[in-house]
Amino acid sequence: MKMVHALIACLLVTTTLTGCLGGDDPISGCTDSGAVNYESSADDDDGTCVLPATQEVLEAAALTQLANLEQSRTSGEAYGMLTVTTTDTNIEDDDIGTEITSIEIFDAENEAMRFTYHMTMNGMEMVYYEVRQKGDIINVNAEKEWYLVKDDQPNVEELFNAVVQQMDDDLGPSDIDFTCQNNATIPLSWVNDGANDCYDGSDEGVSQSEIDATIEAALAEDTGIINQQEFNEMDWTLEVANGYQSLVGEEEDGTLHLNFDENMNLASFTLVAKDTEALGAEFENNIITVSFLDGTELNVEVSDSYPPAASPFLIERDYDATEFGWDCEWSYDVPADQNITEDEINQAINLELENEEEFPEWCEEVFHNENQIHSFNDDDNSDYFWNHGFSTDKHSGGWDAWYEEYHTMRIEGDTLISTSLHVSEYIQSFYCEVNGMSVEIEQINDGVDDCPNGADEGLQPDMENESYLMCAELGSFTYAIYIEARDSCETTTNLSDVRMDENYLNFVLDDRLEMWYYEDHYAGEEFWFKRSNATDIGENISVVGFLQDQYGLSTSSDGLEPYAYVVEDDMKFQNNLDEFRLDLGWQSYNDETDEEEFKLRVSFDLSQMQSGSSAGAAGNDWAFTYSDKNQNNLLDAGDTFVIYTNAEDGDSWNNPKVKLYHEWGEGYTDESPAILPGFTLLGTLCLLGIAALNRRTE
Repeated sequence: MKMVHALIACLLVTTTLTGCLGGDDPISGCTDSGAVNYESSADDDDGTCVLPATQEVLEAAALTQLANLEQSRTSGEAYGMLTVTTTDTNIEDDDIGTEITSIEIFDAENEAMRFTYHMTMNGMEMVYYEVRQKGDIINVNAEKEWYLVKDDQPNVEELFNAVVQQMDDDLGPSDIDFTCQNNATIPLSWVNDGANDCYDGSDEGVSQSEIDATIEAALAEDTGIINQQEFNEMDWTLEVANGYQSLVGEEEDGTLHLNFDENMNLASFTLVAKDTEALGAEFENNIITVSFLDGTELNVEVSDSYPPAASPFLIERDYDATEFGWDCEWSYDVPADQNITEDEINQAINLELENEEEFPEWCEEVFHNENQIHSFNDDDNSDYFWNHGFSTDKHSGGWDAWYEEYHTMRIEGDTLISTSLHVSEYIQSFYCEVNGMSVEIEQINDGVDDCPNGADEGLQPDMENESYLMCAELGSFTYAIYIEARDSCETTTNLSDVRMDENYLNFVLDDRLEMWYYEDHYAGEEFWFKRSNATDIGENISVVGFLQDQYGLSTSSDGLEPYAYVVEDDMKFQNNLDEFRLDLGWQSYNDETDEEEFKLRVSFDLSQMQSGSSAGAAGNDWAFTYSDKNQNNLLDAGDTFVIYTNAEDGDSWNNPKVKLYHEWGEGYTDESPAILPGFTLLGTLCLLGIAALNRRTE
């Protein structure tokens, strides 16, 4: 023991004497405090000091390198970014320190990508999620394990853009606007939500291509970190600290630092946000730092030995699904001259009642999208009976429910003409189109020019001279013209698409159609009609099947209730249909286990069929149809299942539960660990203070 003490004492003496006899060796480095590479611990200048560039030179370098960065990203060149976001949140006197680290690497040449998301609160890990892809190998780290995910059509850029976009949507509210046809703007998320947020209804029935174009236009306007106009408008100052020469500028959200190394390469940027308050929480020390990766940092490594996970498809109840049943109505095939009496129409109605058993077979069937695809004749001169005139359930009942007007329809080019017959028996008032003066029917052709342009005299209408009378009492928005030769009033509705042949008619509204089927319809809504071949029930009689619009599914004749479901996938995977099993049943809450529980009733093997029917475990009938939205023979986002059943769960508000089991991934798709993580309210609160600023890292 004495020997140990002696050794320690010796070491202490030696250490002390070392300082007295000569001290530490001098540290060489840059000793100029104004240099970019200044070393505060150096006491011997080695002549390596690099003085900062002038502010003018640095601003020019900033604009050039920012533009090059954006160009490399948009042109598909390899790039990488490490983003660290920190904030301190106080909620009801509880302090929470949050740090979010994300890594984005994209290398198109090597078909590689990586996206990492790591979130901690007060040092405790809350979320760690990572997606890597190289070629056709896709790895996902979730639930602290690595998994192998399958995509039959692997696309590195598509997966990378999908995961980045999805995370961005979760972290901060999207500011993309949709422009209505009347130039009003609404959030893009309101489009196709079932509510007419645009007064003209142009936000409903919007095609996916239009939505994609809106997103692309918005992204094109977002130039990333900062565009040239914003850069020039900021009052920059030059600072040298921490090994960087930095341009510092104040903006509305906080202070922006563009950090350059001693070689004037843009190494990172930092945004120090202002303190904020939202939803009863205080946010302080909000800082975003983005560093740019290069060289070996862009390497992406993957493995094909991880356990498989199901592709992350979700099946959601879809009230707007394009899956319908035909609602068959007897209708009159109107002659080309549109001259029809009420007695003739009533006779057709009576024939309907007398020949109910003659309903064509297709009226008893349920059709889905695959059955709606036909080869339409594109020749506009084709003399189909749709051009002559037809009627549906509108043969009785007018635009105004107080009147019993008879209506027919016909197609003329890209317009739908609705004709209200025998108006002289129902409508007494008309208006001059010039000054809106009221004209009674007795004043028409009485020898007196009641309208300034004489529109009430002579043949009505005189379209060549733009002289006509407008019919009153035909609705609030309807613009109807009086046709004297047919004793009718006609309205014109523009159509954005018209296809027809001798059996089918399909059109999409481009304008508002008032009081069709006793409710208004709007631009973007689609209609289908089918003509039967039943000819033995009377001359000029046709059966027209009106395909119900997207807001109501018909109940099939066998009493099975339809429920439509759409496939959702945030990451845009595509898998072969024969890799899945369709399980149907009910989701209910188990009081004993305090958990949601899936009660399986029937399964369908999708490798054997794309539609089918079966008796369930409880003896009820189950059936389904499948619609491949984009006809690519792969299961992917937008595909639709319609489930038909007479089974009940005991809760009239409970819809059947639809689940897909991935045979390759050995699990249900909605329980796949590959699904992107959600965020709790607490996590969302922590991000509110800096969510808008995160968009600068896109």
